Amino acid sequence: APVFFRNQPLGCTATIIYQLFEENRQPIPENIAGILCAAILSDTLLYRSPTCTDVDRQAADKLANIAGINVEEHARQMVQYWTLAGLMVVNSLTVTLTVIGTMVTDKADHKLRSFYTTPVSKLTVAISYIISAVLIGFFFCTITLAGYLVYIFMTGGELISIGAVLQVLGLTFVNVIIFSMLMYLVALFVKSSSAWGGIGTVVGTLVGFLGAIYVPLGALPASVAKVLKCLPVLHSTALMRKAMCEESMVATFTNMPNEVLQVYRDEMGIDVVVKSQILSEKFHLLFLVICGMIAVSAIAIVGKKKEQ
Repeated sequence: APVFFRNQPLGCTATIIYQLFEENRQPIPENIAGILCAAILSDTLLYRSPTCTDVDRQAADKLANIAGINVEEHARQMVQYWTLAGLMVVNSLTVTLTVIGTMVTDKADHKLRSFYTTPVSKLTVAISYIISAVLIGFFFCTITLAGYLVYIFMTGGELISIGAVLQVLGLTFVNVIIFSMLMYLVALFVKSSSAWGGIGTVVGTLVGFLGAIYVPLGALPASVAKVLKCLPVLHSTALMRKAMCEESMVATFTNMPNEVLQVYRDEMGIDVVVKSQILSEKFHLLFLVICGMIAVSAIAIVGKKKEQ
């Protein structure tokens, strides 16, 4: 006999499952309603996916009522903080890249030679560029964080706790340090401002994809996800998302099985899974520190070679 299948232009298969319950006049248990609602929210990115339809939204609202979930109040904030986490990482990289560009400009204009004729050592000059990138990067990221939190508050959203804010600031400081050293290392091989501008354009475009910011990690092909897990941007983003989204996730996924929350964390890149193991926050930090140490070592090696 021919195989029966049901195909509809919807944002989530869970919407079809909800329709099957309704069509057969079967009551939906509270726990099942929670799972189906979470699936719709996840697949449609809280109704922001281009594949989402009004049918998905209506199904999610009815399922939320059955499961006792306030979708609009908590899930909207969850997506806002998820977006803010990615924006903070993007700024940490792009702002430091821009500041390090002054070194490239000074080198192209032969100003560095003037610095090197003074008693100031080349190491001191290098450190000054990196420190300026760190301070300026941290300042602009702090402004971004404050502005976004004000926006959330003014639109009726709940702010994250002071502890979470302090954690975000700490992670931001770590990020700008690591990215400043990495960008300085790259700048050592660039000789013109135009070339650096080209690099800035490429990096600014790619950073959102490298950190699975524009597209959730779970939506990417497995081969691409494996590559991204080897880059510091993804680990920085995962740490930032854990700090910002934890409180709103707990509120959003109340009355839902833990498995549903874990699926969301995996799909949205809040948790990074390698060989069925969730990478811990300590691992993410260690990975970033190692990247920083590699950058420092490479900067020292390149500096010595140029002195020879």
